[in-house]
Amino acid sequence: GNFFYDLLKNIYANYEKKIILKNINNDFLHERISILDLACGKGFLIKKFSINNNTMCFGIDKNVHSKKNGNLKFFKSSYKNFKLIKKINPDIIIINNFLEHIEDLKIIKKLFYHMKKNSYLVIITPDSESCARTKFSNFWSGYHSPRHKVIFNQKNIKKIFNNFKKNKIYLTRMFDPFSNLISITNLVKQTFHNFKIKYLICALTFLPYVLI
Repeated sequence: GNFFYDLLKNIYANYEKKIILKNINNDFLHERISILDLACGKGFLIKKFSINNNTMCFGIDKNVHSKKNGNLKFFKSSYKNFKLIKKINPDIIIINNFLEHIEDLKIIKKLFYHMKKNSYLVIITPDSESCARTKFSNFWSGYHSPRHKVIFNQKNIKKIFNNFKKNKIYLTRMFDPFSNLISITNLVKQTFHNFKIKYLICALTFLPYVLI
C-alpha cells in the first residue's frame, strides 16, 4: 500500500471502470443509479464512478472510515452486512479482486438473494486460464497464498453462478499489467533469495508479458 502501489491502482481503476461500463446496458447508465463497491479497499474504483454526479456511490470495507463526500459514502463494515446492503439496494454491486479471498462461497449465494431485480453483479478476479498464469507459473500473482482461498477460471465461475439461477452471465477477460508487474516482482525476489540463472532469465524475458 505504498505511494507507488496506490498510484498504479488509481490509474488502473480507470481501465476497470471502462470495461465495466462496456459490459452493462447503456440505457441503464442514463438513469439515476446506485453502485456499491463491496470490500472496496481504499475505494479507487468507486471513486471513479462517483465522478458522475447522477450516480450514488457506496463503498463497504472493514478498513475504511465511515464518511460521506458528495455522492460517495463509505461504510466501515463487513461484506457480510446484508442488512446494510439491502438498505443501500444498489443497481450495481462490484466485487473487485475479493472473491478469491472468500472461502465460503455460500455468502455470494446469499448476496444474490439480497439483490434487487435487474441489477448487476460485477466480479473481477484472477483467471487461472489466463496467459499470465501460464507464463509466470508458480510466480503468478493470482496465487497469492495464503490470502487467496479459491482461484477461478471461466469454466468454474460460470458453473458456480449458473447454480444460483439468477440472471445471465457475461464473461470477459481484462488486461492486468498491474498484477503482471507483481508476478515479475515475485520472480525478481526469488532470484535474489535463491539465485539461479533460470530465474534471472525468466525475470528478464517475462518483461514483455506485462501487457497480457
